[in-house]
Amino acid sequence: MVLLDSLAAARRRGGPAVHVAHLNHGLRADAAEVAETVVGHARDAGLPVTVGTPHDYPVAGSASEASEDAARRARWIFLRDVAQRAGAARIATGHTRNDQAETVIMNLVRGAGPRGLSGMRADDGEILRPLLAVSRDDVAAYVNARQLPVDSDPLNETPRFRRNRIRREALPLLDDIYPGAVNAIARSAEILAGAIDGLPLFVQPADGLRMPLHPGRTAVTEGAFPAVVIAAVRAMGGRRQLGAAQLGAVAQALREDSQGRWVEMTEGTHAFVRDGAVVLYPERVRDRAWQPPAPLAVPGEARVPGGVIVARLLESRASRRHADSVDGFALDHDRLRGRTLTLRAPAPSERVPAEGGRPPRNLSRLLRGRGVAPDIAAGMPVLDVDGSAACVPGVWRHGDFAPGPNADRIVTLHACWDAIPTLGARA
Repeated sequence: MVLLDSLAAARRRGGPAVHVAHLNHGLRADAAEVAETVVGHARDAGLPVTVGTPHDYPVAGSASEASEDAARRARWIFLRDVAQRAGAARIATGHTRNDQAETVIMNLVRGAGPRGLSGMRADDGEILRPLLAVSRDDVAAYVNARQLPVDSDPLNETPRFRRNRIRREALPLLDDIYPGAVNAIARSAEILAGAIDGLPLFVQPADGLRMPLHPGRTAVTEGAFPAVVIAAVRAMGGRRQLGAAQLGAVAQALREDSQGRWVEMTEGTHAFVRDGAVVLYPERVRDRAWQPPAPLAVPGEARVPGGVIVARLLESRASRRHADSVDGFALDHDRLRGRTLTLRAPAPSERVPAEGGRPPRNLSRLLRGRGVAPDIAAGMPVLDVDGSAACVPGVWRHGDFAPGPNADRIVTLHACWDAIPTLGARA
């Protein structure tokens, strides 16, 4: 609410446009009333608002069993969906300096490396955290001064969640031993982030990666950043000097091993960054569902937009441990035998079974939640068995088709993505 109020004030002074997004998880008895409060405050400020429902963005389990991580995943799928539809440049969140200290401690006890110990960024190219340098006490003072309608989420009080225990037990103890511990931890994260930003970056090859489809796409050759990116943009015809904003956004996406982020480099040249690789495009594109479906034989292969899906039949149980891979899955041959197999694009609003007997999930959102960029999700190949989705190679598999412990024969489904020409190859 403080973030909403402050961004609305900035908007009135000529700041950026704001679109408010609130996900009602349905985990509180008064969840609907909380959503109404957010909607009312946004509309009073003259801002558009989107509210997500627990039906479209479910959290696993009941209110008493809900996982904090599952709720966070659902929330981020929702926020990215709204940002994409609204054409937003950033997703703004209300993380504070106290949240930063909690994040660093959680990452420390997990055994994180430098990136995890550097905490959250104020602006990482996708997420903007305007309050990251502000303490939680300052936020409370702002609430009182502005008389904002804020209540306390009971889920923030339960000791079941580790972050809550760190907030209410560990940090007060540290602050008692070392007064100012929260500020010191947040400052250490900022220092480490600066040191990481100074480390050399390298662009990885795009070989074997699924990237948005376009006949004019060109992969940046592997090498030291930013030299290889600057040279590639110039070779693509980009004449304007690349600025710190463009190169900084690419660098951030490379550091984070982004699952897919667009950066406008120059007019007429866009970069798509995924898993450390950079591909240049003459325009920003988004894959679409394709037709017609492609029949698949076992063993055999089928051409789909962007690559080839290869089906192999393995007779030995000993080979099963090699069957699942980044771009493939193993399936029980007995469950496929005698049935019609085709490869197709995800159907609009298609829902597929979720794990553990939970309600079916929207397939497109499931793919995005598993790291498939929204720009390629609609064109991903789905193995269809007698009219129902069985798997998306390397991303999702229907539990009914997983090899059982006594399966002697298994089918591996592997995606071989097309090579993307490099500037050197074209020259």
